[in-house]
Amino acid sequence: MRAISGIKKKIGKWLKPNKKVTTIIYAGNGADKVHTEKVQKEEFQIQEPGAGIWRFVVQQKISGKIEEMELEDIFSYGKGEFLGYYARKKQGKRWKWYTENGQWYSSTNLVKADAPKKKMFQKGERIGKAFKTGEKVYLIAQWKNPENGEVMQTGYPIFSHKLMAHALGAHKGKCYTNTLEAFEHSYEEGYRYFEVDVALTAEDELVLSHGWSEKECKVTGMKYKPEFEHMTREQFKKQTISGMHVMDLSDLKGIMNQYPDTYFEIDFHRTDAAKKVKVLLEEFAGQEALLDRLLIQAENRKIFAEIDGVYHFLNVQLILGKEWLEKLEEGIAFAFEHGIETIAMRHAYFEESAVRILKEAGLNVMAYTLKDDVSRAKELLTMGVNTICTDFVRPKDILESGLDN
Repeated sequence: MRAISGIKKKIGKWLKPNKKVTTIIYAGNGADKVHTEKVQKEEFQIQEPGAGIWRFVVQQKISGKIEEMELEDIFSYGKGEFLGYYARKKQGKRWKWYTENGQWYSSTNLVKADAPKKKMFQKGERIGKAFKTGEKVYLIAQWKNPENGEVMQTGYPIFSHKLMAHALGAHKGKCYTNTLEAFEHSYEEGYRYFEVDVALTAEDELVLSHGWSEKECKVTGMKYKPEFEHMTREQFKKQTISGMHVMDLSDLKGIMNQYPDTYFEIDFHRTDAAKKVKVLLEEFAGQEALLDRLLIQAENRKIFAEIDGVYHFLNVQLILGKEWLEKLEEGIAFAFEHGIETIAMRHAYFEESAVRILKEAGLNVMAYTLKDDVSRAKELLTMGVNTICTDFVRPKDILESGLDN
């Protein structure tokens, strides 16, 4: 009897489907939201808001092993033309990409001369055999700009500009001003992407400024006064920089509404990041769609945690120092795990190998801050840098160099 009972248990265990499932995560990269689903049914659908249907057709053996998975429909986003999906997963401390030879490679290994290319899964292609039951796999959409044929790092238009005007751009030979006239001059020059610095006043209002200490005033061109130590918003708005008008956060919101083709990187700097985020959110309440036109800069991982603890922005940039060149995979892993899309470094640190590794990881690459060296700008863009933050390099200079802005 015991033998029969043991056989029944084995048969029952054999017939019982494996509870382990493959988790497929569509991580956006141009779509509206992140979606996580566990693949365990014969027919499986994901409905994306306003974007179409993403469907898997899955067949399973009793063991739970996935035999096949088929992509039937895909997304479209803005002007981006959908190309297909890359797949990545985490192995140990590293993230790896699925390649054309059926193996998983890290971004560092993908840039080696003998490395295979990443496998791009396309509409109608069966993909189940590539993944093991129980894995967590991320599918990352890839896009092409139909106007110029360039592959887009994401479908988001914020990353389509090669130049960013530093502190709203240089004007009258002055940098770091964050003034209205600087913005208007830069816009006329053809810039559509702008970096802006924000600082808190005594009553915790955000104004567009590098600050007003004696040292900072020398940099920006504002005439220093001792009473600036308790700068109020009203007092700040009365100041000028080389005859140019200073602005606050409300003025920036007005510019974004008046110029809907503009995008802005917000530099919170190293102090009071969480408080600054809260003030920004209060100012943009009721117009949350404008937040998607902002790139939020985090000076380091600690400051990112402060920012992200208050609000998870769509577009986030993490600055890496020179020491990260020897451990880029660690920086890439942090970016993947926290929804960070852009890595920034000082332009002097960039070498082609570092850019290639970051680009293979699907990250946007920002170089800062280039003053006026057009030849260096051309070199960085040829390496694959997505955007250069600059004072005096103009969109016209890039066009004359044969690189479309």
